Amino acid sequence: MEGIQVYEQNYSESRLWYKINKYSKVVGASIVYHALLLWYIATKDSTPVPVKLLILGGLGYFIAPIEAIPDFLVGIGYGDDAALLMGIFSSVMMHMDDDSKSKAKVRVKEIFGDGADIVSPFS
Repeated sequence: MEGIQVYEQNYSESRLWYKINKYSKVVGASIVYHALLLWYIATKDSTPVPVKLLILGGLGYFIAPIEAIPDFLVGIGYGDDAALLMGIFSSVMMHMDDDSKSKAKVRVKEIFGDGADIVSPFS
């Protein structure tokens, strides 16, 4: 858990929305969907605090300006972000619900349009 806490300090809701809005076309609908799905799970009242901390730490890494593989490296820059988000899902799947999925899908459609192609084993 110590590794996650390092990135938790980089997290803010406004930075999450900034990164999603600015880089959504670069990272693609699937990564945005997973980031949003995690956000909606973390903001549910019923989600336990340790799960919220795990998610917010992961989202902190997602929006951090400095990370293991810099985002500006075309083709691989968001690979670590995607891997981290998928790893977090394996720990929080039991907290996933249809409402969170629906909210994430609606937001992705607002960003990418109705033809957004979301590839997810969790949808």
